[in-house]
Amino acid sequence: MHSASDPRAARDSLPRAGLTRRSLLVVSGLGALSLAVVGAAPASASATTLARLRVGARVRTVGSTGPELASSFRNASAAKGPWDITRAFYGTLPTSEQPITPKGGVDVVSYKTPQKNLAAYVATMRKQDLITWHHEPEGPKDGFTPAGYRNAFVKEYAAAHQARASVKFGMISGGFQWREGNPGYGGGFLPPKGSVDWLGFDSYRTGAGARNAVVPLTQVAEFQSWYAIAKTYGVPLYVTEYGRGSTTVPGSGDQRPSVIRADHDYLTANNFAGWIFWYPENGIDKQWYFTDSSSLAALRSVSTGS
Repeated sequence: MHSASDPRAARDSLPRAGLTRRSLLVVSGLGALSLAVVGAAPASASATTLARLRVGARVRTVGSTGPELASSFRNASAAKGPWDITRAFYGTLPTSEQPITPKGGVDVVSYKTPQKNLAAYVATMRKQDLITWHHEPEGPKDGFTPAGYRNAFVKEYAAAHQARASVKFGMISGGFQWREGNPGYGGGFLPPKGSVDWLGFDSYRTGAGARNAVVPLTQVAEFQSWYAIAKTYGVPLYVTEYGRGSTTVPGSGDQRPSVIRADHDYLTANNFAGWIFWYPENGIDKQWYFTDSSSLAALRSVSTGS
């Protein structure tokens, strides 16, 4: 949940495959869902070197099972992609993974509460897929102190790695909460170094007012604050949700095509691994749709799936 001024508030009240957005993580983002692994820029301390930036989206038009989500993703990717990365949200983890992306793609799976199925689930995950616990934990209504969250995260991380040493267990921050004066600012919720395999960031800009202007990531203060700290971890970094221009703000999509292209160049130059748009064209969360030909052409031009 989020404050009324947070552009994610309406998004989080939507059903997600039988779960709330904050409780489910089936990463199949089609609009503002942006998953981008932020490796190190040339001057960064990160040791990660990635061959290319994966681009994908969160999508769901029908159903909530793995095969239904995979079908929705496949159809949307063919029409608007191609894509090879997505988000998946679960309140209760299944006992085995149900991949959404095709062979070679990456699912970013999120769950909200400690799970008795965790060991069984991670044992069946594809080696390239990612998992995270309680993404965007910084909000006042999430109920964590920074120390409390870090301690709980380390326990989940350890449990996942006990079940499967090679599991990729990461943490996702909420962009709104990284604004100066908000709880996430300064990185207090980030896990200890050595207890996280990757880091992600969810970024939204509605276009309503200067603080929510649709501008490139180089001008998004909360993202730059996060990146300055995250890149010192030496792990892959992702932009895991990405929304630019809201259907509730007339004209907010005018700058979207140029911003998409600028952000693609920036993420590529800084060795990001993935970028997930949140419902850009269909699915559930209509706030982040975009159907103008210029934005869709920009999305296709940066898509990298096979």
